[in-house]
Amino acid sequence: MIVSHTEEMAASLGRPLVYLTSPKIPKEQTALEVLKNNPVSDGLICILSVVEGCQTFQPVKQDNGMLQLRSVMRKCKYYYFYYLDKNFGFMHVKLQTWFPFMIQVYINGRCYTGWNVWEPETFRLFEEISDGRYLVRGFTNHDIRRAVIARDPDSPKERGRMSRTLAKLRAHGLIQKISYSRRYLVTFREKNPAPKG
Repeated sequence: MIVSHTEEMAASLGRPLVYLTSPKIPKEQTALEVLKNNPVSDGLICILSVVEGCQTFQPVKQDNGMLQLRSVMRKCKYYYFYYLDKNFGFMHVKLQTWFPFMIQVYINGRCYTGWNVWEPETFRLFEEISDGRYLVRGFTNHDIRRAVIARDPDSPKERGRMSRTLAKLRAHGLIQKISYSRRYLVTFREKNPAPKG
């Protein structure tokens, strides 16, 4: 399903789907060469296909005769979707075609995972940053930490974790830093990223 959908996507957008014969071939350089030879100002540059090592599951028979799923390393096909984005610039998404279908988003060479808004702490985070009291002055790491983290919000571990969360929000274009301060504002295009409960 993923394979056929990816092939249809490349064909419908008129963008190259390139098979790499080795995982050692530099993917970013390959995508930039495609961009040079087949330019696009915004959107999908190309899709690269390559076989690489992946984490998957294998059923293993236990002593009692029951089957158990065990995490194993195998080789499977990955797709790398390279984009030129108006907000993030040159970026790519890495998609594993075997279960558990891992997906990673890379912006400026760094990996950012997605958001599970149904997780209670994540929902509280989005609810808090979209609160109207922060629309003018913005919010700090401390403000959000105190509202979202129940246990020991001022510990060094939680301060660091919230700093990484704010960096992730910035990378996704959901917040922006106020110049010469430690405050952040929700970006205009995502004023209400989560519904108020």
